[in-house]
Amino acid sequence: MIREACAILRDNPSCPFNYLCDVTAVDWYPSQPRFEVVYHLLSIPKKERVRLKARLDDESPVIESVTIGMAGRQLF
Repeated sequence: MIREACAILRDNPSCPFNYLCDVTAVDWYPSQPRFEVVYHLLSIPKKERVRLKARLDDESPVIESVTIGMAGRQLF
């Protein structure tokens, strides 16, 4: 689902978020869901930023890659 959200933001002609600035994670132990992955995207043409967050439990903390087809970190 995070990959689809990033693709929608990347492909939006009115404000293309075409640069992945940062990917980080937070461990909220002992809270559940325990982990949070945070993506910071930038629209270079519009000079706007957006932050996407995805929460993961500690049973299976896996998230799909968004690292194909974007400047910076090769997003999507």
